[in-house]
Amino acid sequence: MIVDISVPFVDTSADDLRFMFAAPKTHVLDELRLTDVVPGGVLTLRVLGASHQAVFETDDGTYEETVACLPNEGTPLPSKAETIIGNRQFGFCSQIETFSPRDFTARCSALRSRALSFSESTLLGQFPGEKDALTVLEAANDQLNGMAGWVTTHCYPSERQIVVTTTKITHRGN
Repeated sequence: MIVDISVPFVDTSADDLRFMFAAPKTHVLDELRLTDVVPGGVLTLRVLGASHQAVFETDDGTYEETVACLPNEGTPLPSKAETIIGNRQFGFCSQIETFSPRDFTARCSALRSRALSFSESTLLGQFPGEKDALTVLEAANDQLNGMAGWVTTHCYPSERQIVVTTTKITHRGN
């Protein structure tokens, strides 16, 4: 699903992103609630400006991940973080890449195409006045490898930076 966000793009730097396993209440611009993509729980993917929040609710508890430009909150965006809730392990990783102008535009175009192809499990927020200011959240389910989770992509046109986060949920057994 592609949505036009009605507020201006203000999270202008990947360097300002902070990470939290839980976060203070933040205004949600749009969300996608999925009950059947990730087994064993309900996944809600939320666009918070050029930031995101993912909430995975299970009988064992709730995992909440927030990546946002929230000064004085959380920690700088880590390359890796892990936590366990019930019988599930949540593994978070992130990567920041800088692109040439041409490659940045091409990558943003490819993200839009992918969001159209996987509209039932993807939420892409695009901002007014900044064609390539995008926040993309996509649920993933790889039953063959016993892994489920989500991938987020945050595009910062002024710096031509793209931040990709991946969260994998693995079942730990009893």
